[in-house]
Amino acid sequence: MGKELVLQPKRSRVRIPGRTLPLHP
Repeated sequence: MGKELVLQPKRSRVRIPGRTLPLHP
């Protein structure tokens, strides 16, 4: 529960710039 709560806000910011960079090399 504690890990999911901290990953939600941190992943939201890296989801757009981090997911588009590694997924679209």
